[in-house]
Amino acid sequence: MSSVDYCITTMDRWHALERLLFSIAAHRPDAAVHIADQSARFDPDRYDRLVERLLQAGLCTHPTVHRLPFDCGVATARNYLVDSTGGDYKLILDDDFLFTADTDINAMVELLDGHPNAGAVGGAVCRHSKVRNFGTSFERDGATLRQVASDAPLKEYRGVQFVQTDCVPLFVLMRMELFAHLRWDPALKTGGQHLDFFLRMQRTPYDVLYAPEVRVDHPPIEAEPSYTKLRFRPTFLRRMMVKHGLIRLEAISGTVFELLPDGGLIAYCMLKPSGSRYRYASDAPTNPDRSTRSSPFAEEPRPCRRA
Repeated sequence: MSSVDYCITTMDRWHALERLLFSIAAHRPDAAVHIADQSARFDPDRYDRLVERLLQAGLCTHPTVHRLPFDCGVATARNYLVDSTGGDYKLILDDDFLFTADTDINAMVELLDGHPNAGAVGGAVCRHSKVRNFGTSFERDGATLRQVASDAPLKEYRGVQFVQTDCVPLFVLMRMELFAHLRWDPALKTGGQHLDFFLRMQRTPYDVLYAPEVRVDHPPIEAEPSYTKLRFRPTFLRRMMVKHGLIRLEAISGTVFELLPDGGLIAYCMLKPSGSRYRYASDAPTNPDRSTRSSPFAEEPRPCRRA
């Protein structure tokens, strides 16, 4: 079977990272884990103690940890992991995921092995047993981009259900050959980098597959204030929209982002037309007290709150 590198990017979320790694040890003890850490404070001794506990918990291979410059950006971190690992496939993971019995990486490998024209296969991201993030399609109408649920019928390959789509969550297995055509844009540190990647993937020879029965959990976790401040920066979503000639972005969540003539960015919920509209005029977090909630830029199909 093809070899898989488990590529995890992290920054100032130690408890989330620790939780993910122990879930991998429990469900995928043979995983080759690679971590790119761009935290403000990097503690090698703490990692040594964590690795020792992981090996005791059943992880078979010593994880590799790479210290990157502080706030280099998730795009830079992912590109670094692609370049520094040698497996056939790259499993791209956020540090706040949690593996469960439904996290069947072998099913993803089966799909890529059996579909040489597929460059990526994503799974579903769940919270409280409900799917919150899934494969979506893009609809472009002038300067408006819409994320919509795919209505294509499911297919099956060796017992694994899948559908071809345009975009999948960041729980995704990618073919190494894809990266000869495409990388994450380092200019987009956070916010918009995921959509940008899959919009540009449409110009490569590779397809995107979504396997709804392969699932990872995404339970809430208390975020560090330092992480929250850097996570909620609208500059990068605005930069992505300009890059792709967009004025309006309708996310699958129901949140709408619009660029204003003066360069400002507003966000609101199209499911609640009378709700508040937030204008983002700087990189400062609009609602710092929302540290444990999802970013208004999150690409999750949850019912909209104020954005």
